Amino acid sequence: MVAAKWGATGATQAQPQTQAASSSKAIRPHRAPGGCAHVCPFAGPFGCSMLLASPTNNQEPEMIPRLYLPPDSGATTDPTLTGASLPLSKEQSHYLARVLRLEEGAALVVFDGCGGEWEATFLPPATAHIGTPTGRNPESPLDLTLACAIGKGDRFDWVLQKATEAGVTRIVPLLTRRTQVKIEAGQKEERKLERWQAIVMEAAEQSERTVIPEIAPPITPSRLDLSIPTLVAFERGGRPMEQLLADIPTGPLQIAIGPEGGWDPEEVADLSGRGAHLLSLGPRILRMETAALAVVALAQALRGDWR
Repeated sequence: MVAAKWGATGATQAQPQTQAASSSKAIRPHRAPGGCAHVCPFAGPFGCSMLLASPTNNQEPEMIPRLYLPPDSGATTDPTLTGASLPLSKEQSHYLARVLRLEEGAALVVFDGCGGEWEATFLPPATAHIGTPTGRNPESPLDLTLACAIGKGDRFDWVLQKATEAGVTRIVPLLTRRTQVKIEAGQKEERKLERWQAIVMEAAEQSERTVIPEIAPPITPSRLDLSIPTLVAFERGGRPMEQLLADIPTGPLQIAIGPEGGWDPEEVADLSGRGAHLLSLGPRILRMETAALAVVALAQALRGDWR
């Protein structure tokens, strides 16, 4: 058997498995470039995506739904969850029963967004019976926080998606002096956070992560917590990341990215004065979203699981 995830940006392939998805064998998908796109109709707090099982004995390929069951639904990383029956959302149950027309006992995979993932079976009309943990651990060993200025249009949405795919642990939106996006406290801020959380959740599904990154409420750089080593991408100075990390012990890391137009000098002075390290990204000026993806990739290559 092979398993692959169909996400919002493309299909993936998996390496062969020796047992079916409903067995105790872990499903270990392997992504491959290219392929066609399949957009999950329920991308939100109770989302779903699809795993593709390869045909055996000239049979048709089997589509295996992968469902997000957050902790408040009863999911937990505790392996004793095996044998439990958890309720599905109205949208999930409708999709499984009415759209996919799954029958009782159909194979599922569920994950809780906190690191747990299990094989499961569908019990109509709206229940998932949890089987054994898959044993997958696709999460990076690097605890990486990306503090990034909010960009105009969909640029920040793009950063959220790609940073999640690249394995960040948490994202802190920054309201810098030169940030051109204004967010008022109250309902508008809550709606923004809900939208961002939906983007991150969908990206975690697409990239087959088992942990959904945390998104903090927007703050100014002066309120950024520098209790962990922090690198500030600076277009007019600093040292390369490899040199900076040579002087920083292994452990959690935070990287801050400024807005279009760059950091205000007083913001740089405040951050460096509180112990942040200035990070150079070379002689060229990068757009905010380019710099964000570049620093995450560098950090994963030097301290994460891209080595």
